[in-house]
Amino acid sequence: MAREILVATADPQFLESVRRQFDEAGISLRVLDHLPDLAGLMAAGAVLAAVLDLDLKPHEPPWDMLSQARLHPQTAKIPIVAVTGLYSNPRFVIEGLKAGAVEYLLKPVDPRVLAARVEALAAAMERRRKAGGSWTLRTADDRIVLDLKAHKCLVRGPSGQDEEAALSPKEFSLLAALLGRFGELVRKEELLRVLRPSATRTTRANEVTLAQFIAHLRSKVPALKGRLKTVWGLGFRLE
Repeated sequence: MAREILVATADPQFLESVRRQFDEAGISLRVLDHLPDLAGLMAAGAVLAAVLDLDLKPHEPPWDMLSQARLHPQTAKIPIVAVTGLYSNPRFVIEGLKAGAVEYLLKPVDPRVLAARVEALAAAMERRRKAGGSWTLRTADDRIVLDLKAHKCLVRGPSGQDEEAALSPKEFSLLAALLGRFGELVRKEELLRVLRPSATRTTRANEVTLAQFIAHLRSKVPALKGRLKTVWGLGFRLE
């Protein structure tokens, strides 16, 4: 399967700089000189990720398109990285991430950072496709493996032996939600619904509960150290 991502930008210098980085990672680009709508994103087909330059729509942020992409089954799992020089206000950053972007990078964008993030997202997408209907979730190095059918979490220790981490059902579900979207930002609201499906809003008490569960995971699964990142005010990302 071709390792291909969609890039929408009209900035030739930006495009050339990231092309060099992606070439080194063995990823080819499908380039658009306009910001696609939902139909255009669907037409892109089986891309591993999309990099969208929001500055291609200078008068109105494309939050609706991002939200629709997250709801449509053909595009829901495509990780979308937004880059912008126009919509740099913190309010826009939060709105863009809530709308569905998994990364929101402000120009000037270091092409090495962008390529590294997209490579991680593309690798996670490849693993999901290969797993298909598999009952396991795992990190690329197999240090953490979740057996969804047996409800077991296996962690590879320093000696190379796999040991089972004793997770509660909610801890297991929380880790599955993070590992299932490896490399992506998972918002607090989404994780809270894993813990409390009936939760309709984010309260201080809910946030404290989520923080406690995250702390338990980091304690019980040492392999998460340095890999489970807190994105302050937004959520968490497993790398």
